Amino acid sequence: MLAPSASRLPPPEKRLSFLWLLVVAFAPYALTLWVPFHFDDLSHIVGNAGLENIREGLPGDLKGFFVRGASNLTYAVQRQVWGEDPYAFRVFNVFLHVVNAWMLYRLFLRIPAGRDGNGTLRAARIAALLFLLHPMATGSVTYISGRHGLMSAAFILGALLAFGEVLNRGTGAVRVIVLFLLGLGCKEDALALPVLMGGLQWMARRGDAGRESDADPVRRAKGRRAAWIGVFAAAALFWVVRLDLFVDDPPDVPVREWQVTEAERIYGRFDYLRTQCWVVPNVYLARWILPANLSIDLDVAPRWSWDLETLFWALALMAAAAASARALARGSGAGFWGLWVLAALVPSSSLQPLEDLASETRTYLASAGLAALAAVGLFALPDSSRFRMGIGGILACLGILSAARNLE
Repeated sequence: MLAPSASRLPPPEKRLSFLWLLVVAFAPYALTLWVPFHFDDLSHIVGNAGLENIREGLPGDLKGFFVRGASNLTYAVQRQVWGEDPYAFRVFNVFLHVVNAWMLYRLFLRIPAGRDGNGTLRAARIAALLFLLHPMATGSVTYISGRHGLMSAAFILGALLAFGEVLNRGTGAVRVIVLFLLGLGCKEDALALPVLMGGLQWMARRGDAGRESDADPVRRAKGRRAAWIGVFAAAALFWVVRLDLFVDDPPDVPVREWQVTEAERIYGRFDYLRTQCWVVPNVYLARWILPANLSIDLDVAPRWSWDLETLFWALALMAAAAASARALARGSGAGFWGLWVLAALVPSSSLQPLEDLASETRTYLASAGLAALAAVGLFALPDSSRFRMGIGGILACLGILSAARNLE
């Protein structure tokens, strides 16, 4: 059921408080708040003349907005208010990470994970804390230039919560559209929203079968229609602007050559796709399960042909997508979260080549789905003192690994 009845909701005193999440999140990041700018921070923030004042930080046109204009504006505002003090930038990133974990917790409570409210609450706590403390998130949280992914995830999570209100009451369609546009203005990961909305609507339809709603069904249908039309229109606008479909070509330059990115000059689209079929399971998923040898930009060799290993992993990803779709069709929360992981990786790990073949910052939104998927799996285990000690030990280890990585 997408929106549990009041009788099934856990009592307020048992819900994970925002303040507690903040305290937990602060621990692994406390010693990094005063670390100076480094790597791309120096060129993207400190040395970026376009961020010297808020007016210059404003996107000049739609393309400027859709090329991470919304998140770049926060850099400009912070430079004006706090100057070039890395402390304020890092505190803002940690705050965003906590907000995202809190919204994931709220969204998880709307997705079936068990037969009773207390069990769902336990799984939601595990999901939020796994996401909060996992060391792969440090690439986006500690690395100030990784804020694009943080903000995009915040807007997507917010849009999904707003879409839940659309499904239940028929109100909030404008919020969904605005949040989606803001997410697109931060990072292309936001393009996963239509897929996630579809999954959420299917879960809501399955949940509605056994309950009555006080909301007017006509109003709910209009709200859903408005949200979908607005989201598809925003996605179409994004692609039209990013691909320069209505911009005159420079003279003497073929259309296709002018639109080719620098990454496409190095790898073809299918070369990049083959490489991502190997990267997703062997780099992103493997290092999330066993967080070792983490690095912001990972050294990965391109896959120039369909060898047996690459073909195997491509088929494995297709099997995972089919299994998620089948589980979703049955109304399983595991299917929704499995779909989340794959949809979140598609914008940066499919046919559009990027210069870096693998980067941890691309996994932030997918990490939320992985944490929720792991929580659904752990939920199947019996609740006992040993179970709680084991979960506590896992979370403590993840927090220690995050702290240690932040000190590198």
